[in-house]
Amino acid sequence: LGVEGLLRSNSDISISDSFAVTGSFYSTATTRFNGSSVFTGTGIFTDVSINSGNSLSLSANALFEVRGQFQNNGGTFSTTLLPNTVWYSGNSSSILGTSYNNVRMTGGNTKFAGGNITLTGNLSVDSLTTFSGSTSSVTFNGNDTLKSVANGYFLFNDVIINGGKTLYGGTLSISVAGNWSNSGSFISTGASTVTFMGSTAQSISRTSFQNLHLSSSGTKSALGNWTINGNLTIDAGTTFDANSTTDTLKGNYLNTGATIHPGTSTFVMNGTSPQSLYGFYFNKLLIFFSETKPCNYSFCKVKKWRLFRSK
Repeated sequence: LGVEGLLRSNSDISISDSFAVTGSFYSTATTRFNGSSVFTGTGIFTDVSINSGNSLSLSANALFEVRGQFQNNGGTFSTTLLPNTVWYSGNSSSILGTSYNNVRMTGGNTKFAGGNITLTGNLSVDSLTTFSGSTSSVTFNGNDTLKSVANGYFLFNDVIINGGKTLYGGTLSISVAGNWSNSGSFISTGASTVTFMGSTAQSISRTSFQNLHLSSSGTKSALGNWTINGNLTIDAGTTFDANSTTDTLKGNYLNTGATIHPGTSTFVMNGTSPQSLYGFYFNKLLIFFSETKPCNYSFCKVKKWRLFRSK
């Protein structure tokens, strides 16, 4: 099927071959893919389904906009011909759990992951829209960027960054309700804050954060060394298990009443500006200070501690 001008479909259609759009295509009904189809160009769909045993592939530079439901009923959906984008723009609250290159979400409501998602490109949420990982995972398997325009919001469940891959968070603040597994790199800047706010146990692997916030009742367990370039805040009612990690803080530390299990960990404070420290139970604390960079601390219990004068 080829569309060179403007085609608007108000009835259900079934496509069993490739679908090339060089003009405009807009469907207000259901589009069913019943063969081995490759979509080329730009299309606006309401409801989309891939039937059992069939396939839909997006070509390079394809823009596939879905305003309703996107369902895969036992078929195959492929986005390996890069780059391409799936744009969830309507009031539908479900995001197909599958592999994507780029995903954009708009519409002003909450979009819930309908299954595990893998990305090789960018994840963009805007126009007062919230992405919720629900009970699913999001795996970042490329040099991926989180983007937010007009107060878009990210609420992940499990986050996985594959080895050799990078997730760029920029200055965005995100929330995570599940586990954080980082075998690659996470890069954030400025006022960016990652908040772990799950009500069940959460594990957090080695990562360099800008600001880190531990909240809610689930135990937060460090499974690798952390570097925190800004501030670390741990809320009352939260339990933090440091295990045997070495964690470095360059900003301030605030504990408003959390339960701390320091294990055999080491906590290093080596910021270049004055740092404050309030309410921590340490196993080993190393403080690097100078006349121009004092360290103010109170209500801290430390098994072993050392002060180092910076030159």
